[in-house]
Amino acid sequence: MIPAELTLPLVPDPHGADHFLSRLRQESPAVYAAIVQSPHALACAVHVFSNSRFLSEAVLRRPGIIVEVAASPNFHRVLTLEDYRERLYRFLGGGTPLAVDFARFRRRHLLRILLRDVMGTATLANVTEELSNLADAILDMAYRRIRAKLVAHHGEPRLEDGSLCGLSVISLGKLGGKELNYSSDIDLM
Repeated sequence: MIPAELTLPLVPDPHGADHFLSRLRQESPAVYAAIVQSPHALACAVHVFSNSRFLSEAVLRRPGIIVEVAASPNFHRVLTLEDYRERLYRFLGGGTPLAVDFARFRRRHLLRILLRDVMGTATLANVTEELSNLADAILDMAYRRIRAKLVAHHGEPRLEDGSLCGLSVISLGKLGGKELNYSSDIDLM
């Protein structure tokens, strides 16, 4: 239930926001209490709960993420490809990532990007750039880990003359143009 004292701009789905806030209060009362104590965290929760069922369900599985994202000192700036690479490296640690690890990282950062978008702190160009930077960082890490595994198992790939053989991943379409949107697939060659 949205607290009575909350005054926010109109959101697209106030009933959805109310539904997910009620679930949050029932399923995670301590986190709910922390969120309603912070006007920015509460605004973030209401906006995500009103705009994305997918991310709302993800937040309910790990509700503290709203507080983390709202309190982030980087909330108001565009994260570069290098920023995402560094965050992904820290997130994964030294282990071999599974697809689920990449998916968790992606959801966490989609939440931040969506909130910046719907709360008006990012332009359309900022949003498409960040979605592209996020995808590029994940692709880069996946490529590096797969290549290292193949090299460890089969050795360095070599051309007929014995020189090292490189590998390229080329982004086409919207990723290649740094214009990804929320529902874009990525075209690779």
